[in-house]
Amino acid sequence: MLDLELLANRAFTAPLVAVTLTVFTTAGTTFVLAQHLQGVLALPPLQAALWLLPSTVAGIALSACSVTFAQRFRPSVLLTTGLVVAAIGTGVLTQADGPAALAVLVTGMIVLRIGVVPVMISSTDAIVGAAPPERAGSATALQETCGELGLALGVTVLGGISTAVYRAGLGGAIPGSVAPDAAEAARGGIGAAVELAARLPGAQGVDLLDQARRSWTDALHISTALGAVILAAAAVLVWNVQRRRVD
Repeated sequence: MLDLELLANRAFTAPLVAVTLTVFTTAGTTFVLAQHLQGVLALPPLQAALWLLPSTVAGIALSACSVTFAQRFRPSVLLTTGLVVAAIGTGVLTQADGPAALAVLVTGMIVLRIGVVPVMISSTDAIVGAAPPERAGSATALQETCGELGLALGVTVLGGISTAVYRAGLGGAIPGSVAPDAAEAARGGIGAAVELAARLPGAQGVDLLDQARRSWTDALHISTALGAVILAAAAVLVWNVQRRRVD
């Protein structure tokens, strides 16, 4: 049902890849960050959601200017600029640690959202503009499909990498007296580890909680670093394709 022949056109494929990787990184980063806010920074779910709200508001506010951006800049310029800004925002998240962690996380997410907006508003113009007029419907169908694919893969891949890093970092911090099911659950995510630590006596609970939080912080840093590299690579791809078209 999808017109895969369109993928042979680099001018079509480059923005398609860009929007897919943008959704991939944003979804995976948000998934990991939400757990970090609750498990590492010990914020209740409602407060964690509220701290993510500034980035959403920034995205909405910037989207209101989308018509102006589209009129003043070419889609390729908006795509490249947005990807670079999003990569910077994701890179900021790799520095989240210590007392200033919350401020760094909120700042990084705001910058990430600011970068995502021009990518999303310009990708449709770039994709449809690179396809023959009679295939515009197929072009938008591919864009929607790749967006959904990026969403699913972002949560799966970046979430899986974060869990693997966390699991490796947790090591033998879980006491041997803990039931196997509870121990396995704690190795699977920071939330279960926090709950288990609260039930353990004295120093055992404190040690497990500290190690779990350090391990998840490492997981956040690695997954966001990977996301920043992916977005930077997408920016280079779009820039090179556009430069070749101009040449």
